[in-house]
Amino acid sequence: MNLRKEIAYLILEILFCIFIIFYGYYIWNNYDLSKLEIAKSYKNDKNIIVNIEDISNIVISNDENNIESNILYLHNTSSNNNSAKLILKINKDNELFKRNTILKIDQRYYDLSNLKCYKDKNFIYIIIDNYNFNSYETKELEVKILSKDQINNNISEYMNYEFIIQL
Repeated sequence: MNLRKEIAYLILEILFCIFIIFYGYYIWNNYDLSKLEIAKSYKNDKNIIVNIEDISNIVISNDENNIESNILYLHNTSSNNNSAKLILKINKDNELFKRNTILKIDQRYYDLSNLKCYKDKNFIYIIIDNYNFNSYETKELEVKILSKDQINNNISEYMNYEFIIQL
């Protein structure tokens, strides 16, 4: 009689193990791996964050001595070395900004009318310069915006620009 109890417990134990195996296989086979794949895709993400220090003190003038410089921060947020293009994005209707503006970035002058650019249906993208980054490096660039001629009207539309990065 004791042997029958042991055989019954052994059969019950085997059935329980088979149930655990099939249930575990069902969960394993139907588990949503999309979040894991998304997380893996960001593992070696090349990303550079662009931030300008203070846009409230931007003054437009053709006299460089009247203008305070702003700090443009470019921060590499990945562990990889990256190379990126600094681009100025302006509205397509804002041709005056492109023709009339000179950027001074770290003692180098960039006349926007002479720089290479490309357009889409809404914006003009002006390629300023290439920068190389080490892992987790932050570059601080001093930026001044100079004008060739004095701007008298529609200054808010004139100053509608954005610095972006293209990897």
